[in-house]
Amino acid sequence: MRPENSVWQGNFGYWQNEFIHANLLVIGYYAWNGYVESGRGMVCVDVQDAAIASKIISLDWIPFRAEFIAKPQVVSQMQAHKQAHKFEEGVIDQLLRLVDRYHPDEDVILLLTAQTQTEIHLLHNLKISPPECDRQVRRRWHEFQPCFR
Repeated sequence: MRPENSVWQGNFGYWQNEFIHANLLVIGYYAWNGYVESGRGMVCVDVQDAAIASKIISLDWIPFRAEFIAKPQVVSQMQAHKQAHKFEEGVIDQLLRLVDRYHPDEDVILLLTAQTQTEIHLLHNLKISPPECDRQVRRRWHEFQPCFR
């Protein structure tokens, strides 16, 4: 589901892929830690509106908030998003099936939200697995501190 054009997209084209690429270690860290602590689920990332509204030329540091949502909370999380965003019929059921079938040690399910735009990504065939993302972030913790504020 590709969002409508916006000021943000006018500056960067389809910005989501670049954002994911720039923040993959942190996304993988949240995915693996969430899975270890709570079981299957998805990572929810909310990119701050102030970052989107500004004329940022680089994706070096875009403020965002991330959390892991375990499968029992996925339905309520998606229903909250469904009220703010128009999802196609059956998206929540498809997402639940995806949560049941993905491989947590290889894949990440990502709900990416920016202003009124919401996208769901299945990140698979990753060069760096979620467990390795976790190891790298923990080993270089001080480098990632801006991501955890």
